[in-house]
Amino acid sequence: MVDSDDWLEENALKTILSTIKDHHKHRLIIDMYITNFTYAHQYESHVIRDYSRQFPHEKVFSWDEVKDFKYSMTLMMHAIIYRTEALRLSRVELPHHTFYVDNIFVYDPLPYMNHLYYAPVSLYQYYIGRADQSVTFANISARYQQQIRVMKHLVEKYSYSELMLFPKGLRRYMLHHLNAIMAITQMFTVSQDSNERREHLKSLWEDLKKKDIRIYRYLRYHSDNKWINFLPWKMKSYVMVKGYLYLKKKYRLG
Repeated sequence: MVDSDDWLEENALKTILSTIKDHHKHRLIIDMYITNFTYAHQYESHVIRDYSRQFPHEKVFSWDEVKDFKYSMTLMMHAIIYRTEALRLSRVELPHHTFYVDNIFVYDPLPYMNHLYYAPVSLYQYYIGRADQSVTFANISARYQQQIRVMKHLVEKYSYSELMLFPKGLRRYMLHHLNAIMAITQMFTVSQDSNERREHLKSLWEDLKKKDIRIYRYLRYHSDNKWINFLPWKMKSYVMVKGYLYLKKKYRLG
């Protein structure tokens, strides 16, 4: 599925289709293909989201061969092609009338993806620059409650005990994904100050604690972003908004 503003790069598409056909011919079952993708800006230079440091190149591999993801680097919907049957087995369901569900689409199915393949081509061209896009600062600030809803879904999907049973590379990535989305969720929420926002963030932490105390402890006290949790509201807002604006500039997010 390609959004109406976006497109697939022709040569990269030929490469990935040829690869899939070759695997099919040799009866190699690949559950998930990963490619790079491009933030394509109308007026500025394009920026490629590159996964070459995280995955072995052009070979079938398992989660145990996946290297650590750092900071804001996560798998995104534009980088993934799932095998249809594996996706069906995952029974992923996206909430209706909700933004940012791509965070769910690239998380829920992962335990069903056992055989992976990374092609170092930039296939998806993600157009950036429209004022009404969901990733603009004004929109993410206004829609913070939808991001909270997505974060709650992620925690409810797999318990900490379940995550610990997954292969090391998968477990490590899924905890990283939770950590990254929790940071984004907090940034959405603290981008403005109001009693309502303060209560919503407090309620989120309380809900996480009730749902799964071990995931709560990981996100609160042991994750890479744990120091953010203990900053006063206004300082947290300043630090996190500045961080988002840096990434926005780096990836030309409009």
